[in-house]
Amino acid sequence: MAELIGRRRFFLAERVLATRAAFLGGLFWIGNSVPINPTGNQPRTPLVIGEVNAKSGLLRQETMRVIDERGDGDSPLLALSNFSAREDRETSEIIVNMSRLFERSPPEPERDWKSAA
Repeated sequence: MAELIGRRRFFLAERVLATRAAFLGGLFWIGNSVPINPTGNQPRTPLVIGEVNAKSGLLRQETMRVIDERGDGDSPLLALSNFSAREDRETSEIIVNMSRLFERSPPEPERDWKSAA
């Protein structure tokens, strides 16, 4: 988490989601944030969440948290970008549903399109 704060970040131009959490009283952004300029919308990891500043429209860096990231044994092609999110009305938690695409995929040009959905 410390690597997310105070450093330049790039945001990929693929699926992102902004959701308002009634209990928390804020607007939250979910998407991929990387420390390098992405090439062809890669890498699509880690998946992060952060609160949006209502006045500036910018992410509040101190609120950014990693939801999921590539681990040992995961393919470099791992895509953490196909997700949905909602606020649970009973617990006030933000629930993220996601499939880890290309988790065990071989390198390009071949891809394993199966996912543990």
